[in-house]
Amino acid sequence: MELQYRNYSSVFLEKQRGAPMSAPADRARALRGRRAERGSTRESILNRWVPRLAVGAAALHFVVAFTVADWTGIVGHGFVNTVGDDTVPDNAQRMATLWFLMAGIGFLAFGTFARWAVKATGRMPAQIGGYLLLAGVPMAIMQPVSGGALLTVIGILALLAAKHTPPLGEQ
Repeated sequence: MELQYRNYSSVFLEKQRGAPMSAPADRARALRGRRAERGSTRESILNRWVPRLAVGAAALHFVVAFTVADWTGIVGHGFVNTVGDDTVPDNAQRMATLWFLMAGIGFLAFGTFARWAVKATGRMPAQIGGYLLLAGVPMAIMQPVSGGALLTVIGILALLAAKHTPPLGEQ
């Protein structure tokens, strides 16, 4: 079946169910969908910016991981079991490097998944906001001068985007 209304899920779902629709009804629904899509509503802005902010947080983590660390020591010891050895003088710096790198990968995953989900469904998954809050709030409490506040803000924005985006059947 040919997909005529890629971004207008209600029309698409009705076509999938085989409901007979007139050409004017198709055009009217598609036009309503285009107007809603064109408008710079808070929902569409948040749906665009939450993934960008998460990828930005990932980029910051990668920058810190690759500029602060002493990679010559890690590479010189052959990568295997080079973090966590208390006898190594710069072990704390190596551990920070590892965790910044791993957190960057996690935030990259959140951002790219959120972007994919918004494109595929038209909605921001609420879980993105929940998980970012789960990471950000304790971090902001335990270490106020950290990225915890940024994660908390991105998590709140993701929850707002998820709350204000209508379900697929109501678009």
